[in-house]
Amino acid sequence: MNTIGTATNIIDNFIQKGILGKAPDAKNSNGMHDLMFHYFMHRKIVGYDWEKNVYHDRASQAGFAQSFLEYIKYKILPQWNIVEQLLGADITKTNAQTYKAAQDGIKKLVGMFDRTAIYNFLTDHLRFPNMEITIIDFSNAKNKGLSIAPLIYFRTKLGIPLPPKKKQILA
Repeated sequence: MNTIGTATNIIDNFIQKGILGKAPDAKNSNGMHDLMFHYFMHRKIVGYDWEKNVYHDRASQAGFAQSFLEYIKYKILPQWNIVEQLLGADITKTNAQTYKAAQDGIKKLVGMFDRTAIYNFLTDHLRFPNMEITIIDFSNAKNKGLSIAPLIYFRTKLGIPLPPKKKQILA
C-alpha cells in the first residue's frame, strides 16, 4: 500500500479504539482528514479545510502519513517489543521486580497510545516531500560551520555510540 493508504487504515483503527477522534464529516474524507483536523485543532492552527485545501494536496497528506507511521515504527513498536520481553520475564521468573518492570513497561506503552503524545510527536517530526533535509554527522559538521554538541547530545540520548566508543567496540 502507499504511505497515505497504510496510515489511513491504522488511523481508522485508532479511531475505532477511541485513541484518535473523528472529525466532522467532509466530502471524500478519510482517516487522514480525522488526524489532520484534530492535529490542527490541538495546535490551535486555524484555516484547515479538507475540501478546499487538503483533499487534493497529496504532499501534505503524505507528510502527515509518513510522520504518523514513524511514530508507530520508532516509538510504539520498540516499546511493544520491550513489553513482550518484560512479560516473558515476569512469566518465567515471577517476582516483585519482574512484575514491577512489566507493569511500568505497560504503562509507558499505554501512554504512547494517547492522542496528545501522537500530536506532540507530529509537531516535532512533521516534514513534507518537498522539504530539503541536510544530514549532519561528525564527518561534515565542521565543514558546514556547525557545532557537534547537539549531535553528541542526540546520539548519547538515543544510545548510539560516539566515534571513540565505536573504535573501542570494534577492537
